[in-house]
Amino acid sequence: MTLHGFDVIVIILLSSGVALSYNVVHSLMIQHTSAVATTVIGEVRASPALSAAAASLLAARPPVRVPCALRGRSAASDPLPRQVL
Repeated sequence: MTLHGFDVIVIILLSSGVALSYNVVHSLMIQHTSAVATTVIGEVRASPALSAAAASLLAARPPVRVPCALRGRSAASDPLPRQVL
């Protein structure tokens, strides 16, 4: 996918608009709430982001090979070890 000049300008303008609206809302929230409420809201907002990051990392990990000895079998009885998560 190739981005042309107009596409880049649209992306920059849209991301700038989102950043501006976030900063305005954040500033208004600080003016109208206490310091404790601001901290709690920030923690609650960060929790779903951390959960989503952890879920994506766990889903992307490769399968783990378990040696035959750990599964209670000898290598002769199971020449191709199974893969488990």
